[in-house]
Amino acid sequence: MIYTRDPSLVLPLQIDLTEEEREKLFEVWTVYTDDLVHPGGEELVEIPTEEEQENEIPGCSCCAEGRICSREPDAEGRSCECIEDYGQFFIPPPPKSPTSSSSSSSRVLSLPHPPHLPLVECGPLCACASRPSSSSCQNRLTQPQPSSSIQPPPTLRLHSSSIASLGISTLVHLPKGSFVCTYDGELISTVEARRRWEKQEEGGGGGNYIFSMKTSNGRVNVDPRTIGGIGRFLNHSHSPNVFPLPVHRTPTHRTVPRIAFFALREVNAGEELVWDYGDGEEEEEEEGKATTRPKRVKCFCDAGEGICSGWMPFDESL
Repeated sequence: MIYTRDPSLVLPLQIDLTEEEREKLFEVWTVYTDDLVHPGGEELVEIPTEEEQENEIPGCSCCAEGRICSREPDAEGRSCECIEDYGQFFIPPPPKSPTSSSSSSSRVLSLPHPPHLPLVECGPLCACASRPSSSSCQNRLTQPQPSSSIQPPPTLRLHSSSIASLGISTLVHLPKGSFVCTYDGELISTVEARRRWEKQEEGGGGGNYIFSMKTSNGRVNVDPRTIGGIGRFLNHSHSPNVFPLPVHRTPTHRTVPRIAFFALREVNAGEELVWDYGDGEEEEEEEGKATTRPKRVKCFCDAGEGICSGWMPFDESL
């Protein structure tokens, strides 16, 4: 995990901002992390102690036995236990399709993903946890890669956006199902999410970044406003090109699902990456109609008339 109090030094992005925009951004966003953390920044530890591991369901042993985590059986007919138990979610990208230069470009999410089917990757108890590269595990697409002195060139660009103040575009062609990034930040309770939202509204706004998603392990609330990753820059659109999914890690009963974004369709280099904050569920409010919602926020996405409702979605369960 990367965790630093100077986000400008480690961002895996091409940053195209003015000095004024940079100063304004880093006044609020003071810590960069590429994973979930507890409130205040304490690391989220999910590896059980040796005593706890005695009662745990072990992860796959592929790498310890010289195998690759894959559904394809080896010479002795053995395949990855995690994939056998939970399913094969990641496949090679379409042939003759340009791929990104990132290490994850060798696999994409198989779409359409079946509704309500948990997406599960190898986890901290698997033998491949010590070697999570694509050469040894084909069942880890969304997890942070080990730090290296040789960093790949950035595939995403941070810039001014017509939708909101800042946004992210892709520098490379993304095949359908490509992994984009995770939504990293402070993992907070629903009560705390509601408290922070109300406090921010009382203070005059300033941007609410809390993402709340229902998963089979319960609701996951992530706030990347001051401590977070690059997912905080993904803007809303009623015509999205990326979408979020909860990604579980084995053992699923003790790990927190991460929120990961994947390409909904083929995305051309230069396109801004946007997702539907309401997943298309919000309805346009009729003029003069009473509402229990707080202040509505106008939507400035470029989806066009007849597609954009004119308003930003809002989760009333918070």
